[in-house]
Amino acid sequence: MHRRRVGILFDTVGAFGRGAFRGINRYCLLARHWTLQEPPLASHWAPVRWEDWPVDGFIMQINGEEMLRKALKLSVPIVNISGSLLDTPLPSVFVDDVAVGRLAAGHFIDRGFRSFAYLGRPDTGFSAKRKRGFIARLKEAGFPCEVHESWLELDDGTQVKWLRSLPHPTALFVYNDQRARATLQQCQQLGIAVPEQLAILGVDDDELFRDLGGLSLSSIQTPAEEVGYRAAALLDAMMEGGKPPRRPILLPPGLLRVRHSTDTLALHDPDMALAMRFIREHAHEAIQVRDVAKAALIGRRSLERRFRAALGRSPLDEIMRVRLDRARQLLIETNLKMPDIARRSGFASATYMATAFGRMYGMSPRAYRKRFARGGV
Repeated sequence: MHRRRVGILFDTVGAFGRGAFRGINRYCLLARHWTLQEPPLASHWAPVRWEDWPVDGFIMQINGEEMLRKALKLSVPIVNISGSLLDTPLPSVFVDDVAVGRLAAGHFIDRGFRSFAYLGRPDTGFSAKRKRGFIARLKEAGFPCEVHESWLELDDGTQVKWLRSLPHPTALFVYNDQRARATLQQCQQLGIAVPEQLAILGVDDDELFRDLGGLSLSSIQTPAEEVGYRAAALLDAMMEGGKPPRRPILLPPGLLRVRHSTDTLALHDPDMALAMRFIREHAHEAIQVRDVAKAALIGRRSLERRFRAALGRSPLDEIMRVRLDRARQLLIETNLKMPDIARRSGFASATYMATAFGRMYGMSPRAYRKRFARGGV
């Protein structure tokens, strides 16, 4: 097979770019007929004329209209892996950013929040889509959302005023980890307690931004490596004469990593807070609803009623949710067999776990492990 020269034109400084490059390189090693060509510093911000590269195809992040116009003039196949523009005619492999937003909203709703906010970046496609998914999921649950959008480097103080105006507690979803970390710093300077007054969630699970002065950032993983691998496979097919798909290939978000910045329960009822804490600490044991009521020192009927009022679900639903979340973590972080995972998560059997897991996540535990055990691939 003819050896292909493939141009790589995207930022590998951030977590997404690094992951995408790993996926491309993995495909390259399997295909064995590619030679990757990168710009200086492996950044599309470098002052190079990539339009003149002698390559057979490109994988790139289209970050603006000017770059799109240049790309459309090229005579070689191109696959775009950036969601910066809301729409592009180029074949693309994206993260499903609407699903990212919905996942963020569900996380906060599950923790009992009733006040929500979104911090985004204007004129950026993936931020707009994450906002859309976040607001849509909140609307389904009957909640409004405060929104603030600005360029971080051009912030004129309006973000500080906006943060101060938010009621406590508020769940804040930020469009990426870099902006989320900067917001954490602002909160520390303003004396806003995280997560008690403002719970903050980012996107990308970038190791560079996970910890700040003892505060670790909760974040949604993006399937960057899978994006890179799928983009490489698509480009390979196109360079062999295949037709590209008419619509972008959308990949679901990965795990939501809960750390200090959202590890709280927005519950004003102290009995409910006690019940929730008991469930989180003992769900992996053979507990039942009566055990939760006993720990919270309230009757079972009162517990059921207050759970419905505060969270919209039953104590049994919450026990199951916590068990499934523990199973999900063990699936991707360990090599334990299914019976061991079931036992450590509080399920009576692997079969029972698999049935509950399928109802919650739409796939079997084995399929989930296969998809996410390697960082989203």
